[in-house]
Amino acid sequence: MAKYRSSDRDWGTALMKGPLGKQIFNDLLGSALASERFVPAPEHLVGGHGRKAIPEALAQLRRGVSARKVVVSL
Repeated sequence: MAKYRSSDRDWGTALMKGPLGKQIFNDLLGSALASERFVPAPEHLVGGHGRKAIPEALAQLRRGVSARKVVVSL
């Protein structure tokens, strides 16, 4: 078993760096998202399309967004 520093556990990176993290992120998550067995929640908020939409999306974040991710498609 790999040894982790205390700071790894404190910040939640131990899972990401360990063997279970590899199984989750490399093997499970991609296929689960593609097949919709895993659905991210809450839904994202589209802040616009293209680079020109980035300033407005940032302004939306500054105004306040509760428990949602603002996404700009490029």
